[in-house]
Amino acid sequence: LQKELMGLMMSTDEGVSAFPEGENFFKWIGTITGPQGT
Repeated sequence: LQKELMGLMMSTDEGVSAFPEGENFFKWIGTITGPQGT
């Protein structure tokens, strides 16, 4: 899971983010932003 976190942190994909909730690597909070107006 740490590998996936590093990949997300280094990603250049705009509108996509995900991070563990606090210290718990098994519960993540993610956001995906769609195109404007959707």
